[in-house]
Amino acid sequence: MLYQPWVLPGKTLARSSLKSTDLKNNNGVVHICIFDTSGRKDFPCPNHVVASKKIIISDLRALAVFDSIPYGQYAISMYHDEDGDGKLKTNILGMPVEGIGFSNNVRPKLGPPSFKDAAFILNSALLEMGLSVLTYRAIDFDCENYMSIKYEEVLPWGRNYDEYRRMFDLSDAEIFKKIVGCGDGPASFNVHCNAHGGQMASVDPIYKFTKKQIARRIDETFKTVIEQTGNNRDKFLWNAIQNIEELGAIRMKAMNDFLDDFDQENRRVRIYAGHCQASLC
Repeated sequence: MLYQPWVLPGKTLARSSLKSTDLKNNNGVVHICIFDTSGRKDFPCPNHVVASKKIIISDLRALAVFDSIPYGQYAISMYHDEDGDGKLKTNILGMPVEGIGFSNNVRPKLGPPSFKDAAFILNSALLEMGLSVLTYRAIDFDCENYMSIKYEEVLPWGRNYDEYRRMFDLSDAEIFKKIVGCGDGPASFNVHCNAHGGQMASVDPIYKFTKKQIARRIDETFKTVIEQTGNNRDKFLWNAIQNIEELGAIRMKAMNDFLDDFDQENRRVRIYAGHCQASLC
């Protein structure tokens, strides 16, 4: 818990003592930043701050003192820089893996809180504010057992970049946001999304198989899937794709693009193999 007693030596200036006593370890340092309204657009990124400090941790505690803080509206952000690299470490999904905290005890939802959510008014001789440190913990689990899937049960079928954009109505701006695709299989959206400058991660239990195994399974099942689709063609709308032959060509091109990328060094943008990672608050 961080406590902020503001002792005011004058009418317009404050002295701030920020104390942290719930850090999970003594590693690294604590970074604390104070923002006023001029930095609201940057919050909580430390691009435009009134004051900031890097604090040494001792016995799971850290103390920072800020002098001559004018009265006004502020918001505070902090993070526990455990490895001392000066950056907030996040996982592949963009979630913090180091402790973070904000004034007003704001809890991040789908992204960092806004200045408005964390803002408070400094206008009294003494102000105490509790600031909880939130730590996300990464949980590794065995996908082999949790999502058991056998080779002979896999029916690879991959869509391409344009199909994903139409299917999810993704705008040009949304493409550049962080995207997680669940059950993507051998789709090429991951490949081309990242090639366009996006930040895409794909999750699928079939990624535990090798490139050669997935390619072989595509060869083994492609004809059967196409035949079954043809037998049920009256149940589909043939608009963007006109016929079975065109569908087969598009699917095979997408899966081949996936396979070409799957064996490259940049495959770090996917989550596969025997272990997945989830982050819980």
